[in-house]
Amino acid sequence: MLLPATIPEVVHVSYAVPPPPVIQVHQPLVMAPVTPLSDGIGARTMKDISVSTDNASRDVEFLSYWDLMFVLAETSWRPYITSNTFYAEELGMWFHDDYYRDKLYALMMCESSGRVDAIGDVGLGRGISAGLFQINTGYWPELAQKYNFFIPEENAQAAYEVWMIQGWEAWSCHGR
Repeated sequence: MLLPATIPEVVHVSYAVPPPPVIQVHQPLVMAPVTPLSDGIGARTMKDISVSTDNASRDVEFLSYWDLMFVLAETSWRPYITSNTFYAEELGMWFHDDYYRDKLYALMMCESSGRVDAIGDVGLGRGISAGLFQINTGYWPELAQKYNFFIPEENAQAAYEVWMIQGWEAWSCHGR
């Protein structure tokens, strides 16, 4: 059963102009990239992981998927990671092909786990493999002289040149 609602005895109606609303200025909502722009591409750090030497300790840097895409966009890989949309007339549909994006990210993760400063093949007598895509300095001495493999863009460009010569088979991780 519904009970009647109580009505207040005094109702005040005011025709006075209300004070202007208080305007609070807030910073606009901006989606920040994973990597702070001031630190550059690849400067995202994992705080719980560090590399220690006798005199110093520093955070390990990893590249995310989109960090890698920004790096690749500065190299000869750019046409392979952009504009991969095509129309299949027989199906009457548009498709977006992420093959190269996904392949390069998987290759980077397999070779270096996204670490800009990754070093492999030490002690095998054939040079070292360095950087994101683990370019071997002994096998590719001309690229080692031309590029700094610890700079992500230069390592990616060197990887492009290796790929143009040998294809995906240049990396042991190519099939994964």
